[in-house]
Formats: sequence, structure tokens, C-alpha cells
Amino acid sequence: MSKYFIAKHYFEIEFLNKDYLSWRFRKYKTNDDKEEFKIIVRVKEQNLNFSDLKKSNSYYKGYESGKFVQIPLGLDGEAYGKITYDGNIAHVDLFNDDITKEIIMVQYAFNHLIEECEQAFLIHGSSILYRDNGYLFTAPSGTGKSTHTNLWKELYGVSHINDDKNTILIENDKLYLYGTPFSGKHGRDNPIHAPLKAIVFLQQGKINEVSRLTPKEAFVRLITQVVQPADFDELDHWNYFVDRLILLPCFLLTCDISYDAVKIIEKELLSL
Repeated sequence: MSKYFIAKHYFEIEFLNKDYLSWRFRKYKTNDDKEEFKIIVRVKEQNLNFSDLKKSNSYYKGYESGKFVQIPLGLDGEAYGKITYDGNIAHVDLFNDDITKEIIMVQYAFNHLIEECEQAFLIHGSSILYRDNGYLFTAPSGTGKSTHTNLWKELYGVSHINDDKNTILIENDKLYLYGTPFSGKHGRDNPIHAPLKAIVFLQQGKINEVSRLTPKEAFVRLITQVVQPADFDELDHWNYFVDRLILLPCFLLTCDISYDAVKIIEKELLSL
């Protein structure tokens, strides 16, 4: 079981596919003896005999059966497995040996354990560290978020914080982006963090132009990029984070794939 330091917390993780996932998580490995959370992955036969549904959204179902049990779902509604939480330990039972599903299941366990002790939030996008601040670029899948932030890296040598599932924590009443290994197919992430300075919503276009969004306009675009609350118990937490996020400087960048697109939004961000 290897130890990792991710988003301010210590995790011991026993992977099923140890070679690949240990490599994927290598940047976060630590020799520190501190223990906070454990995630243990196994393959077990499918058993979904639960009747006490407590939480539900399009991503997972949650049951309370003495212990909280989470059932992550694929886009087709297929159950990937089940996660049973026992205090600071997450028992991840995969229904079949699949690396992609294992990463997704470990990510669910990570998110749940973090949210039990932190004001934490998850948002889809690609984030970068630039001049000591974090900037989040978000849009529906396929728009070109990763392509755009990679142009920032080529042009200015920025570091990716995370290129897919961004973890936001609150510290001293400020929002911070934290790097985690759950960074999509490109694996662009780093064990760094930075204050979240602004959010940029991307849309494809032939002419590069940028406009500042009102909080209401930002809200309409933001809610499609965040996980919806699974029950009323989570609603206050969700509303609090969304309210904080839309009060940040938010921009709409209509752009092509070019350095000019980077430069036009950089000018706006540096003026903040």
C-alpha cells in the first residue's frame, strides 16, 4: 500500500492495477508516516441488494446500510462497482478489472473522504498556474479546453494544476485550486495549488473575442460543469460554492486554436 499527499491530505491507497496507477500517482507519493485516509481496491462479484436509497444523481447512487455505500454509474447507467465507507477507510469493490473504472472509483472515494473534512468542491475544466494565481478554463467536453491551456504552456511555460476534474478548497476564506492525479486522458496535473483568480468559459469561434460575464450569465454556464447535489443535505454546500464562484471575475472567450486567442484573454486576466 503506497502513501500519497493529495490536496493537503494523506492517503494510503492499495491499487488493483498497481504498475500503471502507481506511475499515474507518482508526483503525489510521499514517505511521510502520517495517516489520514485509506482506499483499498478489490474485485468482487456484483451485489446491489440495497433498498435504503439516500442520495441520487446522474453520477452515483448512495445508500445508508449501517455504513454509507456509494454506487458510481457510467453514462449508460451501468454500475462500475460499490464503495463502502467505514470512517476514514474506503473499500472500493470493482465489478470487473478495468483500469479506467478503477481510476473513476478511486476518484469518487477521494472526493467523498475530502468532503467529509473540508469545504471542497469539484468542477470540470482545465486549470493553470500563471504568475502565482490559478485560472480555470471550462466548457463542455470537446470544446478545446486542454488544447487552449496547452497553448498557454507553449507560449508562457505555465504549469497545469489539473486538466479535467479540479478540486477547489477554501482556505482563509479564499478559493484555492489544488492539483490532483484525476486529470483525464492527458494526465496533465501537478502537486501544486494556487488561489483561484478567475474563470474563463470557452466557446469555439472563428473570431477571437472576450467579454466579461455577469454573475447570472456565469451561473447559467457554470451549472453544466459541476456535479449537481445528490440530495437536500448537499444543497446548501453546493449553493455556497456556486455563489462564491460566480462572484469571481468570469469571462466568455470565443476563440480559435491560436496563440492570439491566448493573448487576448491574458490581457484581460492581467488587468484584474
